[in-house]
Amino acid sequence: MKRIIFSLSLIALLATLPACKKDHLEIDPTGSTVSDKKINKYIEDNPTVGLEMQNAIFRGLYSWIYTPGAGGTNGNMDFGQKSTDYAIDLLSGDFVYVQNDYGWWGEVQQYTALTNNASTYHYTHWRFYYRLIFTANGIISQYGEDALKLPADKVEERHALGQALAIRGYAYYYLSQLFTKEYDPAAKAFPVYTKIGEVNKSVATQQEVYAQILSDLGTAVDYLNGFKRTQIYEVDQNVAKAYLAYTHAAMGNYAEAEKLTNDFIGMPHFQPKDIVYNTAEDPFEVKNGGFNTVATPGVLWGTDLISDMGIDLYSWYGMVDVFTYSYASAGDMKAVSDRLYNSMREDDIRRGQFNAPGTKTVFIYNNKVYNLPLSALFGENAEYLPVNKFYPPKRSIQGQRVIETDYIYLRTDEMYLLNAEAKAMQGKDNEAKTILKNYLNGRIGDLSYIDGLSGQSLKDEIYLQTRIEFVGEGRSYLALRRFKKTAVLGSNRFDAVNRGIEIPYNDERMYFKIPNNEEVNNPNLYK
Repeated sequence: MKRIIFSLSLIALLATLPACKKDHLEIDPTGSTVSDKKINKYIEDNPTVGLEMQNAIFRGLYSWIYTPGAGGTNGNMDFGQKSTDYAIDLLSGDFVYVQNDYGWWGEVQQYTALTNNASTYHYTHWRFYYRLIFTANGIISQYGEDALKLPADKVEERHALGQALAIRGYAYYYLSQLFTKEYDPAAKAFPVYTKIGEVNKSVATQQEVYAQILSDLGTAVDYLNGFKRTQIYEVDQNVAKAYLAYTHAAMGNYAEAEKLTNDFIGMPHFQPKDIVYNTAEDPFEVKNGGFNTVATPGVLWGTDLISDMGIDLYSWYGMVDVFTYSYASAGDMKAVSDRLYNSMREDDIRRGQFNAPGTKTVFIYNNKVYNLPLSALFGENAEYLPVNKFYPPKRSIQGQRVIETDYIYLRTDEMYLLNAEAKAMQGKDNEAKTILKNYLNGRIGDLSYIDGLSGQSLKDEIYLQTRIEFVGEGRSYLALRRFKKTAVLGSNRFDAVNRGIEIPYNDERMYFKIPNNEEVNNPNLYK
């Protein structure tokens, strides 16, 4: 695969752009950063931007998805899309800290962070998605009022615009899932910006927000027809279609979600060898599994990370993976909830993704191979860690200093389980069971138990399998909202006071709030 460093050419380009008069962070609270403003200012002054400029902007846009500090804080908890995945996993209760020596994200896990909108936790995700939106708006603005009416013969223009619309739609989708209590078309949400130059708009209703998401992603699906991306960091028609399906499901439009996800059935998805470490493999050079490469069949969207990008401590791997030199291996260990682990069937191979109590783990330490309980290195809390799900090709404790294992943002597997969900929600139980059994074949030994499920019990099983399949991938929280469930917390959390408690999906502690600095600096916010 050809590898590209996204940001360097954009940085060089931005150095030549004229500065704006007001670049202070809070002048335009939902707006772009200094560099984003320069892009937008340049586009305003130069309505027809050349292809080179447009490509540079796209590279910059895509680079925000993985860049540390993309949420405007330059902190340890700010690393693009994967920081969102990380945070909402904690909220779901399914992927938790068993030890939190450094304190990162501890308030999120303890459900105290989101009741105070002055917290940085709100600002990071807010700023990240609006940064994407404003940069996408800069691209979309080039096409003027005809942006949504480009004729079929404008192929290159449609493909470029389709990518920008898809990114904007995806960003608004995540804002809708993070910054609203639950789906309610009449409820107020957050401002919607679709043009460069717009500032300090008032909050829109959810109906207006979702209308914008459906428009952006629907047009993107149309415009990206026939688009063949050269890099997997680019969004294509399948990526747009997947987020459009997620949006319809979030709204309860399961007939539309089913239609969209039907198109993914039959596509490659992760196989057993891709999801659990095989102890027969050489730990110095593991060729299968690890969720560490975008080359795995079934990856719909991701970033091929390389050492020259300079990503290290402040990363998703740093927070999750004990084979990476960072917080997870130094006192901030993450694990699957023991409650979720115990809900897995005995013949489910995904149990092997985690080091259950009393089990041994193959690892390298000081260049020697061991097969020991991880407690020998990390103490008694080192249980249920995802050491056989997430790992680099070399399973050396703290061995990965600079991140070269890839980021995966979207999998075909999600569409299989969403398709089963959509069918079950419409009462198509037999079709849902067929999809579910076909997908789980190879993951669970005896699937005959599914034959006896129907109605609510079938929906509950699909919800459970979604949680099990995507531990650590940021999907449980989204499913929690769609199924309107209550999180029941496990007993292996570091925050003992929360063990065993129940928190409904729409509890005040479970969703992000409009940041305080937005309220202070946007005089029109609630008008």
